This record gives sequence, C-alpha cells and structure tokens, in this order.
Amino acid sequence: MVIDFEVLSNFCQVCHTREKKKLPFTPEWQQAHSPGVTRNFNGTASAMESEAACRLWRRSTTLGLRYTTFVGDGDSSTYKAVKDLNPYDVPVVKEECVNHVSKRLGTRLRKLKKELSTSITTKTGKEVRRSVLGGAGQLTDKVIDTMTSYYGRAVRGDPKKPYSDTNEMSTAIWASYLHAISTDEEPRHHFCPASADSWCFFRRADFNPDEPRRKHSQKPGYFSKIPKKESHPHNKVYTDLTSRDLLSKCLKGRTQNANESLHSKVWQKVAKHKFSGKCRVNYTLQNGHPRATTSAFMTPTSWDTLALGKSPSKSSNLVILDKECDRSFQQSSTGTTGQQKRREKRGRMKVHMVLVFSKYIILH
Repeated sequence: MVIDFEVLSNFCQVCHTREKKKLPFTPEWQQAHSPGVTRNFNGTASAMESEAACRLWRRSTTLGLRYTTFVGDGDSSTYKAVKDLNPYDVPVVKEECVNHVSKRLGTRLRKLKKELSTSITTKTGKEVRRSVLGGAGQLTDKVIDTMTSYYGRAVRGDPKKPYSDTNEMSTAIWASYLHAISTDEEPRHHFCPASADSWCFFRRADFNPDEPRRKHSQKPGYFSKIPKKESHPHNKVYTDLTSRDLLSKCLKGRTQNANESLHSKVWQKVAKHKFSGKCRVNYTLQNGHPRATTSAFMTPTSWDTLALGKSPSKSSNLVILDKECDRSFQQSSTGTTGQQKRREKRGRMKVHMVLVFSKYIILH
C-alpha cells in the first residue's frame, strides 16, 4: 500500500523564462506568482534525497504512523539524515535491500580484477595492461556473474526455511566460495549442505554409495586455477561481504521491488527521456498510486471509476499523456541526430533534478 510520496523540484519554468528575458522580479509579481511556483526546494540535486526522506518522516505522525524501518540500497547519507532527525522516541532501523546487496560481490570482484593488472608487450610491440586474474580458467566476466548469482542466492536464502541468524547466512555464502576453490588435493566442502539431494557433488556422494565420486579435475571449480598466492584478495572480498553488521540487515529479506513496480507505472505516463515539470509528475503520481495500491484487489474498470470518476477533463488529460509518450517513443526508435541526443540528455538531467522520490515511497 502506498502511504505517502514526495516530489521535489528546484526548477520553475516561469521563473526561468523571466530570468532568461531579464525581466525584474518585483514584489508584486512574486506575490502573484507564488501560488503557481513549481520550485519547492532550493538546494542541490544531490541533497534532494535526504530532504525528501526527512519530509516524509517528519509528517508521518500526522498520518498516525511511525516508519521505524528504513529499507535502503546502501546510500548512507539519507539514512543518516533521518537518524539525525530523530522523529520518534524509538530509533529508526536500517535494513538493506537484498537485491542491491547481491550485486556488491560483482562490483568488488570487477574492481579487484582491474586493480591487479600488469603491463605486457604484445607481438606487435605494443604495451597494454592486462589483469593477472583474467584469462581462461580464472576470473573472467562469466565467472564473476556466476559467483554473484550464487552470492545473491545465499543472501536471499530459502523462503520456506528462512535463516535464524547471521551465522547460517554466512555459512551459505562461504560454502559457495570454498566450493569454487576446491581441488582434488585440497577439497573444501565442509560448509556445503550434507544431504542426498545437495547441490554439492562431493557431499552428495557421501549419501549415494552407488554413485561414483566425481573428481575436481573433470570439472574444475571457478577459482581452482587461480594461484594460491593470488587467492588472498578474493578471500578479503568475501570476508567484507559476510560481516555480521551487513548480514544482520539482510535477514528479513527486504527488497525495493514494490517501489520499482510503482515507478514503472509512473514512467509509462511520464517518459524518462523528456523533461517533465512538477505539476505533471504530481498529477501522474496521484492517478498512479491508487492503481498500484488497488491493482491486487480491484478490476481496471473499478479503478477507473474510483480514480477518474465521470470527469472528462481527467480522462482526456490521461489520453493526451499517452499520446505524447507514444509519439516520443516512436521518434526515439527511428533514430536521433546529435542535436536531438543532446536535447534528450538535458531532459534526463532535468528529470533527475525534479524527481527524487524513488527511494522514499513508503510502503506498508
């Protein structure tokens, strides 16, 4: 259920046009324009997120609610602003979005691969830098994607059997890493699940005597060919990503999927590659969040009756928005010139300045 939202804008088209034409901002004009001004924030675009969150938390008590859980994607500045605000007599606890946490392993491994590089000379005499961890059988992009997928599965766990503490989650993560570096001379499967239907072939063979135990050399682990002296950096990455502080914020398996679902409905009406003012975005949100809230309980016909009623102006406005979006998508799909691309880039930058509510749609 969408409880509240906030749209911030540090841009007003009327004021911008008047300033561009070098017209004076007289007190009489400012007083007459104040009801229709669309600028409701005077700070920078990077400060919008913290300000939007503080506004939502500050007025939550007027709705009879307290938002005691903050689900974030790793950005600590916004949570710090809410924590410093201290809106209640109980602390606001931060929990991580497991979808964003699962991507951290891939980011760290790619960064590590880029840092551990050396200069070599090709056959043509050209000097290039290549990673010492790259190449066949080592830390390729495919291996990084696979290990990131395994890490994500371990963090999410089994919905039917949720983790009871961080030790179980940490064991599952280390099992995927130690399994990947195991060899015939040094098998490391002590963290892998021990059962007849285990995903680990080594532990599965313990419960199936008739099944021959496959050797590691037949299908080497993803990290098994990396020299032992170069395996320490990987170990440090996994140590950082299995810290008790991080995993404790992932135990409940919170995600921002509901927020992203609402955003997809908003961007269907307001194209992201075009500039949209605060009034238009507000109108789209006010008609979009009832659909997101009631879509699981009501038919489209009943929603239209609830949100639009019999007002022809509201219906016609939505039709106009649909046509504008369709026209924009058709133009972008037929190819764009350099001037059009620059204009679209400026539009996207303005949309980013206007719309900073993405992390703070409060859902219950």
